[in-house]
Amino acid sequence: MSYSAAIDRTEAGPLIPEDAAHEIITATVEKSFALSTFDRVPMSRKQRRLPILDRKPVAYFVNGDTGMKQTTDAKWDNLFLNAEELAVLVPIPDTIYADSEYDLWSLLKPQITEAMGAKIDDAVLFGTGKPALWPNGVLTDATTAGNAVTGAVASATHDIFDDLNAALMLLETDGYEPDAWLLRQTMRGVLRNARDGQRGFLYPAAGPSASGAQDMQWSGEVWNIPAKVSKMGLSGFAPGAANALAFAFDTSMFKIAIRDDIEMKIFTEGAISDGAGVVLLNLMQQDVKVLRVTFRLAWVAANPVSLQAPSRAASYPASVLTQGTFTGALSFEAAMEQKALAAGAQGALPSGETAEDEAGRSARAGSRSTAGSSR
Repeated sequence: MSYSAAIDRTEAGPLIPEDAAHEIITATVEKSFALSTFDRVPMSRKQRRLPILDRKPVAYFVNGDTGMKQTTDAKWDNLFLNAEELAVLVPIPDTIYADSEYDLWSLLKPQITEAMGAKIDDAVLFGTGKPALWPNGVLTDATTAGNAVTGAVASATHDIFDDLNAALMLLETDGYEPDAWLLRQTMRGVLRNARDGQRGFLYPAAGPSASGAQDMQWSGEVWNIPAKVSKMGLSGFAPGAANALAFAFDTSMFKIAIRDDIEMKIFTEGAISDGAGVVLLNLMQQDVKVLRVTFRLAWVAANPVSLQAPSRAASYPASVLTQGTFTGALSFEAAMEQKALAAGAQGALPSGETAEDEAGRSARAGSRSTAGSSR
């Protein structure tokens, strides 16, 4: 006879239903930088033409009372917006949809919209997978125009703000007004960790100190210029010397046109075939519904000549900071070296004492002062 037998959880497991949460945990749907930032222009056909100034008139002083007045001209060129289509099909068998306690279509739609935004940004910024009629990616054309800065190793006399400022200056030299940053996501940590010689943060959460940077989530400011961070996993923001850390834009010069807005339609009949015409899925015969998503748009970078930049080939309305040899924010050793340099301007350290010794001595003095004030 047994006095300890009992039905345990393993034995009764098939009879115990699990409690399923009705909230789906998912990452925040990210926004497309190009779609949310570039100037929108209307588009009613496959192609739209934008005239652009290619050569400016020139004025001359007249030489004396009877001098001859000289002539000038002007020249215009055309930019073309070519609408291309993004599309995707999402098949879901009827039985799976019927057995699900969630509205699968409602769950899928924002995720597909985000995926399209990522595809657009990758094509616009880096030329990855772009249609043949679209312009080169921003990285390519900015580099070709000489608007690229190569990141350098942080040191006591050089930090990330030097490189960011150099990127702004290239854009300003072309006569453009920077009004937007787009940064690799890890740049937030780089800016947060920028220090002065006393290990003080140049980038405090409450606002700028000496750097001009401000607290930044998806959107913030660096030198009063709005800054956004891409979390879409774009190809050109991956680690690599030739890849981008940051872009600076004059967004008024970037035009994006939507020919047909995102359209979502559910099909219950039809067939899906491969490139060779072989039918892979027959919706009616196999009881499958398909969500079809389509989107048509175009973009172009306008680059008119100006008095500062009379050659369109040598100017561009964006600049880029590439990774180069950049390895991160100022290290502790470099910060202490910077502190030593600053101390040299105020008076040399005692003979034989290093910056680290002086830092320790200051810390001990601060502790003694605190202890004394508490007595």
